[in-house]
Amino acid sequence: MCHMPTRFMQCLLRRPGRSYRRPGWRTSACHHHWQSTARSIWQRPAASWPIVAARWRAKEEITQHRGEHRGTVVAALSIMPHVGMLPFALKALRQRYPSVKLQVIEGLFPDAEGPLREGIVDFYLGAAPRAAPAPGLAMHKLFDNRRTVVCRKEHPLCCARSLKALQEADWAITGVDYDVEDDIARLFESHNLSPPRVVLQASSAMSIMVSLAHGDLLAMLPVQWGDFPLTRDTLQTIKKSARGTEVLPAPSIVLVQRPDYPLTHAAEFLADVLKRFGLSS
Repeated sequence: MCHMPTRFMQCLLRRPGRSYRRPGWRTSACHHHWQSTARSIWQRPAASWPIVAARWRAKEEITQHRGEHRGTVVAALSIMPHVGMLPFALKALRQRYPSVKLQVIEGLFPDAEGPLREGIVDFYLGAAPRAAPAPGLAMHKLFDNRRTVVCRKEHPLCCARSLKALQEADWAITGVDYDVEDDIARLFESHNLSPPRVVLQASSAMSIMVSLAHGDLLAMLPVQWGDFPLTRDTLQTIKKSARGTEVLPAPSIVLVQRPDYPLTHAAEFLADVLKRFGLSS
């Protein structure tokens, strides 16, 4: 099945009547030319998308090299970069490339792998996949990460002082590529405790925020959630001292891209800024 990249749809299939108020546009030869071009692009086989994407990327690279800061950056980010890196990087990108459009996709590596290979997504930054990517993609480890237990403010267990006290709580987990439920089970079993109940699985930051803020669920989330401005007044972490000395490891944070597709100046700038804030978090 052919997947039409968003950036191409916007350029080739946007409604001319809304973008241009020139009389007679809809019946002009130019309008019919663009319709014909859009149809021919849409009918391309999926295997040809990397060629089209490479040409588009080269055009944007030349434009940005000339100092014309236009184009599009498409970044796929997991939940952790959304919480601990993106809020700080957005301002820097807007200041450096005010006319560049940023398209952010939330998801894990399996969600981004296909678009990465097709050249539709510039890079993936987030939790490392369970298995290394197949040839054709380069993965660079940025740093190790840790988890913490998160709950809503004034949760009945917010001041718990032992893992046993959290055993009877209902838990929420994130992601589908990582067996977070198994991680929780192994943590409790290492203290001779039965695994707790997992009653909710969320695939987005918004889902987990709403679920925790409006219920008595607990979740193991990246430590960066403790400083996230949007949840600072509604969610809190259960301090490490409350759990003894155990460390709650999280997947490493990695950057994945196609080595044969050099990033445009704007995409490289965004990736560098995200990495800088991630390492300092």
